[in-house]
Amino acid sequence: MRVQESEEPYGLAQYRDIATRRRWWILGTLFAVWAAAWVAVWMLPYRYRSETTIIIDELQVPAESGSGLQERLQTLTPQILSRARLQRIIQDLKLYGGAGHPSTEALVNQMRRDIKVQPLPVSGRPNELAAFTVSYSAASPALAQQVTTRLTSLFIEDNVRTRAQRSQQATSFLENQLQDARAWLQKQESRLQQFKAQYQGQLPGEAPANVALRDGLENRLQNATQELQRANQQKLYLTSLLAQYRRLRVNAGSASSAPAGTPPALDAELARLGQQVAELRLRYTEAHPDLVRMREQMARTEKLKTQMEQELAGAQPGTLQETPATLQLESQLRANEQEIRDRQDQVAGAQSELRAVQSRLRHTPAREQQLAELSRDYDQSRAYYESLLAKRNQSLLAGSLEKRQQGEQFRILDPPTLPAAPYYPDRFKFSMAGLLLGAVAGGLAGYVRELLDDHIHSSAQLESLCAAPILASVPHAAEPDPWPARLRLGSEIAGATALLTFITASTLLAFITRYRD
Repeated sequence: MRVQESEEPYGLAQYRDIATRRRWWILGTLFAVWAAAWVAVWMLPYRYRSETTIIIDELQVPAESGSGLQERLQTLTPQILSRARLQRIIQDLKLYGGAGHPSTEALVNQMRRDIKVQPLPVSGRPNELAAFTVSYSAASPALAQQVTTRLTSLFIEDNVRTRAQRSQQATSFLENQLQDARAWLQKQESRLQQFKAQYQGQLPGEAPANVALRDGLENRLQNATQELQRANQQKLYLTSLLAQYRRLRVNAGSASSAPAGTPPALDAELARLGQQVAELRLRYTEAHPDLVRMREQMARTEKLKTQMEQELAGAQPGTLQETPATLQLESQLRANEQEIRDRQDQVAGAQSELRAVQSRLRHTPAREQQLAELSRDYDQSRAYYESLLAKRNQSLLAGSLEKRQQGEQFRILDPPTLPAAPYYPDRFKFSMAGLLLGAVAGGLAGYVRELLDDHIHSSAQLESLCAAPILASVPHAAEPDPWPARLRLGSEIAGATALLTFITASTLLAFITRYRD
């Protein structure tokens, strides 16, 4: 009768019993899987990897660097790993059986898988790259080194050519941009000059001069107005004086008239002049120009008074003959009228100039805003032009350095190595993996074999199959001769020891040959 599987889970004791009963299934499966992995690893062909490290040499002369290492590798790597490049290397070095392989594309793909390009970050700055490694794996050390050397040369040569081309393209592009920027800058400069020429006098920088000019014109207008008022007063004085003098001349010598005297206007003028002289003496010294002028005017007036007194004393009654005093007064009156006209012209001119200056000052804020906009556009255009000019000059310098190979260049830090030992296959790792896989497979085999067994090995299994209680158990009968059992146990121990010793020795051998090769 077949034993049904118990629904109760296995405990540690049950697993130990299963491992004891199925020990040869476990050991045999473990050895078989490990042996298969061991044989396979010794049959796999060796692969050797040659590697070189390339760094970036700094510029000998400062110039603007083109692109970062990451970007440059992204540009150079597809070029070097292109189909045409790799086919040429395969044909020249007879890789993978040469060009006669039935699938050239498969050879190219295989070579791409064998090539590794790995950027190396700067220590402490993981986002900055300063070097990279190029490696190639092949069936022989010399071939791996030869191909790595060829790839290294391609990287260095293509970097020089690519940087020269990029520098030339950048220079050409910057030249075009510079021409457009120069034309726009000239246009902005012309607009600025036209604006300044059109609104000359209204510009913000001329405001202080306009304010000073306005103040000067206001003073000039005030002085001219005062002089015009004085001239008008002088005209009234001279007209009144001339009329009074002529009346006195007409009445002079008449028996019924009073004794002749000077005109009242003349006396009033002398009194006014005397008062002004007295006031000026209180403020200025005797040598002050205003006081000197006032004294001279007072002297002329006194002289005129004396002359009039003499003429009136000798005048005939009813005479209208012109006298020197009359002629002098008429001459002064004509000069006064001319002075009034001149003063009026001065006042009108000062007023006109003042209105023009005030108009310029009123328009200054608006012109300031317009000039600020034009200046801002001009400054931006000039800054853009100067930046393009600097970039163009740097690009020209970089191109010259590239042509002379004095710019940023790839330099071999570590030459392609000649590998002393294969990197693949790693027999020790394969052996350990075979052991691990064999242990898993052995445990699974023993467990499956236990599931397929229909024997009852414990009272628990019997109780799970039958509801009746167990009344008694028959002990295991001892064999009359224990030697066969002991011999079988010894054979099992010896066999298990031999298997484990063989596996251990083989794994140790793989570990030793891993570093010896």
